[in-house]
Amino acid sequence: KLTIAFCRSRDAAAQSAKRLSLLLSLGSINSQVVDEILACYPTPTKQCYLLSQCVIRGVGFHHAGLHARQREIVEDLFRQRQLRIVFSTPTLAMGVDLPADAVIVQDVRRRSDQFSSVMLQSEMDQMAGRAGRVVSNEVGLFVVCCSFVDEFVAKDMVSVGRPALLRSKLNSLRSYMGFVLM
Repeated sequence: KLTIAFCRSRDAAAQSAKRLSLLLSLGSINSQVVDEILACYPTPTKQCYLLSQCVIRGVGFHHAGLHARQREIVEDLFRQRQLRIVFSTPTLAMGVDLPADAVIVQDVRRRSDQFSSVMLQSEMDQMAGRAGRVVSNEVGLFVVCCSFVDEFVAKDMVSVGRPALLRSKLNSLRSYMGFVLM
């Protein structure tokens, strides 16, 4: 099964991928892909090496701190079923068409600088929307993990499922073009 696990921070996504990849191997990736991950920067960073070590064992992570090409590699490998699980920040749920058989939300709180806040209903909806859209499945699995303190918040988000009221600021071609040209 293809699984996306949403984590509260970039570090949590990378460390979760590292821990799982050390426990078991979920596949094997050719060394060309690893070389491509490392070549994204003139001098590979610790994060480049960590991503390559995880990917070679069929586990990935994805967040805004990765090089754009590295994120693209992770997305492509996941779509090709070469990565079985990707740990990610909630940003993957927004704007990236990446369906999965199962989605796990590791925490209903997300980190923002030094503080944490409960995620928005729309974020939860976007994450849940990744589950079950793989061509072979009609139904997906959506799991939310949370502390006892956040249990009622999580239940409300999942059971109520009310979409947040959104009002577009791009409701005319003129507004849209002004936004695009900025």
